[in-house]
Amino acid sequence: MYGLKPKKLVESGYPLLDTLLGGEAPARAEPGKKRIMIANSHQPDNIFDTCLDSLVEALRGEDREIVIRPHPQYVRRSPAKIQAIEERFANVPGIVLETDFSKPSTMDRSDLLVTDWSGIAYEFAFKTRRPCLFVDTPMKVVNPEWKKIGIVPTDISFRNETGVSVPPDDPAAAARAADEMLANPGKFAERIEQTLARNFFNPGHAGEVAGGYILDSLMERKKK
Repeated sequence: MYGLKPKKLVESGYPLLDTLLGGEAPARAEPGKKRIMIANSHQPDNIFDTCLDSLVEALRGEDREIVIRPHPQYVRRSPAKIQAIEERFANVPGIVLETDFSKPSTMDRSDLLVTDWSGIAYEFAFKTRRPCLFVDTPMKVVNPEWKKIGIVPTDISFRNETGVSVPPDDPAAAARAADEMLANPGKFAERIEQTLARNFFNPGHAGEVAGGYILDSLMERKKK
C-alpha cells in the first residue's frame, strides 16, 4: 500500500498463545455455582464507564458470583472511578472487585467472561474453551486506516466465533445471551476449537519454529 519493501512472513505461530494453552483448562471453583467475570478495556466509553451497573444487575443471581476485574491501566489512570465502583458494590452479596494483580486471576476459573474490546476475551476463550459475552461499545481503534488494508481484523471476526455480541443499552439481551452460554458451554467449546485451528500456525510449537527459522537464516548468511 505504501510502497515499502515486501516483508517475509514466517508461518511460525503465536508463542504467547502456546503459553496460555499449556496444561489442562482449570476447573470451575465451585461446582453448581456459576462465576461470571466482567473485565473492561481502557479506551474511552468502555463498559465500566457506560453500562457496568446495568450489566451487573442483569447478570446477578443467587447461583452466581460476579467478579469485576478492571484493566490494570484503568486502575492506574482512574483511581477515583475504581473507588466509586468499590463503594457501590461493597455490601452487595455475590459481587467481588478484583484489583490485586499480584495474585492469580480468577479468570481461568470463570464460566463466562463479559468484556467490550479487551484482548482478555481471547486469552480466556482459547485457554478455557468457554464463551465470552461481548458488549458493543465504540470499537478500540489503534490504526484509523485499517479499512484500507481490506482485511477484517480478528478483534472483529473473533467476537462471534468465541461468543455473542450485544448492544450496551440492552441489559435484557445480555441476560438472555449469558443464560444461553452458561447453559450450553459445549456448543461454544467446539466453535472456539475450530477458530483456533483455522487461525494459528503450529499450536504448541511456535517458539521452536520461529527459533529454527532464525538459526537457519543465520547459517545461510554465514555460508554466503
